[in-house]
Amino acid sequence: MAIKKDMFDKYAKDRESSELSKAIENKKKFTHNKAFSRINQADTLDVDIDKNINIEQVLLVPTSEIINWEFHDRPKSELGDIQALSDDLINVGQQQPCIVRPTTLGSKYKYELIIGERRWRAAMLADISLKVIVKPDMSDSNAALAQAAENDNRVDLSDYAKGMSFSKLIDDKIIRQKDLIETLGKSKQYISALLSYNKIPTEVADAIGDMSKIKYFAAEKIKQLSLKSGDYKSALIEIGQKISDKGLSAAAIEKEANKVLGRIKKDPNVLNNKVLSANGRHLFTWRNDNNNMPSLHFPKQIISLINDDKINFDELTKSFMEVVEDKISIIKK
Repeated sequence: MAIKKDMFDKYAKDRESSELSKAIENKKKFTHNKAFSRINQADTLDVDIDKNINIEQVLLVPTSEIINWEFHDRPKSELGDIQALSDDLINVGQQQPCIVRPTTLGSKYKYELIIGERRWRAAMLADISLKVIVKPDMSDSNAALAQAAENDNRVDLSDYAKGMSFSKLIDDKIIRQKDLIETLGKSKQYISALLSYNKIPTEVADAIGDMSKIKYFAAEKIKQLSLKSGDYKSALIEIGQKISDKGLSAAAIEKEANKVLGRIKKDPNVLNNKVLSANGRHLFTWRNDNNNMPSLHFPKQIISLINDDKINFDELTKSFMEVVEDKISIIKK
């Protein structure tokens, strides 16, 4: 009986040691796309391990201790319904962890958010801690590629947001175009098309307005036409609103631009004068409409100021009326 008891004790001890090793190994294998099960405050790694060894940890962290990464790829306009997500976190719980890394950006913050901006913002709104996986040795390059892989197939993130994010990372030498092609498993043509958004002239983008409505293949065509000639650029500015409102395809954009280009070439007096401020800011553009009548067009930034009531539309209208009435009175005399 004593022998059997000794064998059982040894078996139990070995099993306990084995289970602990497995638990630690499983913590290392957590990835950002695996759901949590039974994670709570006590479920973080609390094993006496040499502190010089950096390992991934699963933690619950107050949102106030996390700062968003400088190269986060979600524009504010594409954050979606954060309130609904916040309610889900409270009622259902956080099913996927976020990815963070340690940071030294001020004493207030302990971690930098790499993946999971919507969950982070929703947790802030809900006033709850965030489940995260801490990546101790994640470089900027690895962070950028992890973020790109996470978001490439998300339908709630526009081609425009991806393209502008990729362009910024490449311009700042965080990653190379080649890295994106290899990591995402996408064609060179696809990545090149996504990078087209950053090469579209500002005045053309302003005329289009909401660039998030423009698909990557259409953005590539707009870039190509813009680089052809000033006349093509003028044509794109004229049809800019139609491009975004109707979601024109690449072929349709070229067809519409050629229509305008034909009219411009037939009539050298077609109006397309961009008016700039003293410091070079685009204020508005005089253009001929489809009926060849002069019309006034404001760029995206000015429209935003009007919509936000930072430029009072009534005052603007009154000033314009005064100028026109003054000219009419002079003519009558």
